[in-house]
Amino acid sequence: MKVLKRVILILLILGAAGGGVYWYMSPDEQEVVTADLGTVSPVLKGTGVLSGNESITIYADTSGSISARYVAKGQRVKAGDKLLDYEVVKHQDAVELASLNVEFDQKIIDAIKSSRAKNQSKLNDAKLRISQC
Repeated sequence: MKVLKRVILILLILGAAGGGVYWYMSPDEQEVVTADLGTVSPVLKGTGVLSGNESITIYADTSGSISARYVAKGQRVKAGDKLLDYEVVKHQDAVELASLNVEFDQKIIDAIKSSRAKNQSKLNDAKLRISQC
């Protein structure tokens, strides 16, 4: 009977140890989030808490540059303080300007080709008259 109790006790201890190892090794639960497709606003707004112990990288949704900085490194700020100004680069304006330049250049090329054709015709007529003399 003592042997049976020892076997059961050993099995219980091994079961508890195995359960502990399983719990320790099991991955943490992760939340799955689905991204939605939408429009991007070129205005950056937000509130939050920054901690001096951590370093984070912040990415903007649009291209641009910081045009003015209102706080210095290590300076204390409070909620609502303006930290910086951010200028958005308007890529669409650049594309439209380039498109207009291409159209203008094409009109100039077409005018030059037309003028060249007329001048070539005049040259051919003049050569013909000279050869007939």
